[in-house]
Amino acid sequence: LYKNKIITLLSITAIMLVGVWIYSVVTKNDLTAPVTTQHTAVKDVAVISNNNLLNAKPVVQVSEQPTYITEMEWQVLQQIAQQKPPAEDALVHLVNNLRFVKQVELWHSLVKTNPEAQALAELLLTDIPTRVQQQDLDRQQAQQLQQELISILTVDANARQQRITTEAKRIGVTIEFESQ
Repeated sequence: LYKNKIITLLSITAIMLVGVWIYSVVTKNDLTAPVTTQHTAVKDVAVISNNNLLNAKPVVQVSEQPTYITEMEWQVLQQIAQQKPPAEDALVHLVNNLRFVKQVELWHSLVKTNPEAQALAELLLTDIPTRVQQQDLDRQQAQQLQQELISILTVDANARQQRITTEAKRIGVTIEFESQ
């Protein structure tokens, strides 16, 4: 189930990239601009997107395109949601799942000692049980991500074990550590 969702998201991403490429070729969009200017513009968009993602919380209703979702992603999400009644609920689920996936990718790209990475790790830990409940993550994947996030957040081994146990319970997993 999770593999199918990943394949779907990768397919959507591939379609979007092809669409952007076709658009730039057909419209000759900024083809005369120097490469460095184009690169800077793309980098600025990525920074804006990352800043929006750092504080993005799960949504319960979607009335407009979230700032961390591109126009093309938004159109694709809306089209997919229309195929899954009720469309509003499906769109909320798709938006939340895409936000979570983007936040995990962003977290992997940040320096783990960075305060933003640590705040994002806490946000992800909060959202993992919902992703499991929505079947966006299976328990094994969720537990692995929890342990990865907690290993960065908690330096003390005993506190880390306690936090891993607590977070695992939130996804319905029981963990027991051997006494040393």
